Amino acid sequence: YMFDAALLGNYTNFNWGGSLTVITTYATVTELGFSARMLKKKDHDYGDDAVYNHICQFTEEAFDDPYPPFKWNREFANFILCSDWTLFRHFLPGETNLFRWVSDERNKVTAAASFGVPGGGYLDVEYPKLAEALRRFRHLSIREKAGVELCKKIGVSHGVHLPDPIFSQGRDFFQKVADLDHSDLPKEKFAAVYILGLNKKSIDLAVSMAERLGLTLVFLVGYGDEGSASLLEGRRYVTPGGKGLATWLAYISRSDYVLSNSFHGSCMAAMFDKPMAVIQRGGGLDLRLREFVKTFG
Repeated sequence: YMFDAALLGNYTNFNWGGSLTVITTYATVTELGFSARMLKKKDHDYGDDAVYNHICQFTEEAFDDPYPPFKWNREFANFILCSDWTLFRHFLPGETNLFRWVSDERNKVTAAASFGVPGGGYLDVEYPKLAEALRRFRHLSIREKAGVELCKKIGVSHGVHLPDPIFSQGRDFFQKVADLDHSDLPKEKFAAVYILGLNKKSIDLAVSMAERLGLTLVFLVGYGDEGSASLLEGRRYVTPGGKGLATWLAYISRSDYVLSNSFHGSCMAAMFDKPMAVIQRGGGLDLRLREFVKTFG
């Protein structure tokens, strides 16, 4: 084989936390001494190319679902499915389809793959098809404990829990990514606010916190929340695009305080040893955030 491993992940994702799971998986695999390539996606104009090209090497050919280059079966000994909702229902008939095109002679593994939400969005009648696909993975690691329970429920016994891939890297790795950004960050002390599902209530909460702490506010507007930017008129904010992942990390790493309802946002605040406040998202803390708060207090 030309390479030890091929990785398939949502690297084109402007969800900064999701992108982190992909690049940390790639970095860890190569640091362990394995030769690897990220499977390039077709016709994606991803804004973080400077970041990804700095960390990952890509295949020359692009993934063209449902007919990827079948020579990949000859070039790679192992195929790794990355994290970030890669086991969620809408991926099953789509491009990943749990590597349905990979020869059974090749090893297929998941690296803390995620169903996204409890149950993964699957209907009961789809469980047999899901179970059949999951059994084709030699090693099946799942990011959420609820995902392992789903595997057991459908008769798949080799699913094991593996925490989020970002924990395979330390502060130095994330600092190197942050240093790729050259934005004009505030000279004064500031709080970085990364709240998913941004609304007036959460903005008012951030403003109140900043006033109490005497800090300037910078809102990091996540993917899907760009429409909320109109609520931030007159305030400083950063949106996805360009070197979005590096910029996101740069603001967190150089901030004096972080306010977030995001698991990965909170993890990065802890990674850079920042004072922070974790707030509820929607109806409450999701399972990962609960574990995070329980661990870090």
